[in-house]
Amino acid sequence: MKTKTIILTLIILNCIFIVRAQDSFQEDVNIRPFQFTFLFPPLSTNGANCSNTVSNFSLNPLVGYTGGTDGCELAGLINMNRHFVKGLQISGFGNFVNGRTDGCQIAGFSNINGDNVIGVHIAGFANIVSDTASGFQCAGFTNVNRVGNDLVGIAGFANISPDGLSETQVAGFVNVADGVDGVQIAGFANIARDVKGIQVSGFVNVNDTITGIPIGIINISKTNGYRKWEVSADEVCYLNVSFKLGIPWFYNVFTLSKPAGDPGRILYGGGLGSEDEWGEKWLFNFEASVHQELWINDNNAPRFLYTDRLNMISRIRASFGYRVDDRLTVFIGPSLNVRTATLAPYHLGIGDDLEPYWGDNNQHYYRNTKVSIWPGFNAGIVF
Repeated sequence: MKTKTIILTLIILNCIFIVRAQDSFQEDVNIRPFQFTFLFPPLSTNGANCSNTVSNFSLNPLVGYTGGTDGCELAGLINMNRHFVKGLQISGFGNFVNGRTDGCQIAGFSNINGDNVIGVHIAGFANIVSDTASGFQCAGFTNVNRVGNDLVGIAGFANISPDGLSETQVAGFVNVADGVDGVQIAGFANIARDVKGIQVSGFVNVNDTITGIPIGIINISKTNGYRKWEVSADEVCYLNVSFKLGIPWFYNVFTLSKPAGDPGRILYGGGLGSEDEWGEKWLFNFEASVHQELWINDNNAPRFLYTDRLNMISRIRASFGYRVDDRLTVFIGPSLNVRTATLAPYHLGIGDDLEPYWGDNNQHYYRNTKVSIWPGFNAGIVF
């Protein structure tokens, strides 16, 4: 019951603050060197005139409400300012400023600002700015700004700045920005319109256009992106189907391959690649990838999808492509392959021959692991 009462009181006080904060700034505000609030407004040294008083130093053991702060304001629970804050503002729960903030805000839970923020913004849960934020923001959960200019945002969950330019965004889950001139780092996703710099995510990066590098499992660039399918063959697999996604000079490769042998035996893999244009017709691609053996619906396997053991090919390859037209490219090129396979136990007892016969000439054994190295080739089409 006590917790519910405190929460309800905070909500009521916040609503009162929001309603009263709609008044326009009064030029004839009082300026006082010191303000003390006994419990909550208007029980303060500024009395009923607290909303029109700017203080150089405010001390609020519980909740304080002033016209503004030009210096320092401290509260055990909440600081509320009708017009502006210049300087330092610290509270155990929240800082609420209707107007502009220049300086540093630190709150145990949240900082909420109705106008521009320039400086440092630190909260245990959220920083929310309805206009422009410039400087540094750090929140345990989220930073939200309508406009973020030259902004460094660090949040445990999300940074959201749908308009303006952000310099650096770091979030545990997602970053959203109109423009990024620097770095976006997120545990799950980065979303931006125009990126000049680097996007790094645990899963997906999305942008309209990027001048830089997107690093993630899925990278989608709407304007200057790279999205192509490849069908090819090599000395191990008579069929490889690959999807390439990213930007031309830095893209991800996702591949399914069918080697010789049992129908249920495939290789799945992925890697990175880069493409360079050599004139109007010729392309050069360099790729590095890994491919692991997988059994699908095999009679000897205990599950529908089953990996018997480490049986992997690591490959670097170069390819020289010729553009037949705007959509179709044919290519051929060399590769260097390294197969790594554990020797025992053989649960299935099949499928030991992933290297070609000339790969048998260069084998090395390390305890229960066999390593084979051989040169190869690749040829196919890209569309």
